[in-house]
Amino acid sequence: MAELFDVSLDFLAFDDRKETRNGAQIADRELLEKIQTIDRLPEAEKTTVNAVLNSFILEEQFQRLARGEKARQVSG
Repeated sequence: MAELFDVSLDFLAFDDRKETRNGAQIADRELLEKIQTIDRLPEAEKTTVNAVLNSFILEEQFQRLARGEKARQVSG
């Protein structure tokens, strides 16, 4: 069941958050479902979605820097 739902055995027994096999935890289930849907898209569409997300992340980082805050480190 853990493999089918891509969760850890601990999650099935104890945790409220979904943990993927790589250890990333995403508490927002709606966001997690969208990410899983994106992951099933063809590579060209994934590349487009990734570019759009990167533009939003970059904008947020610039706004933080403009306010004198430290930009968050984002992988990917």
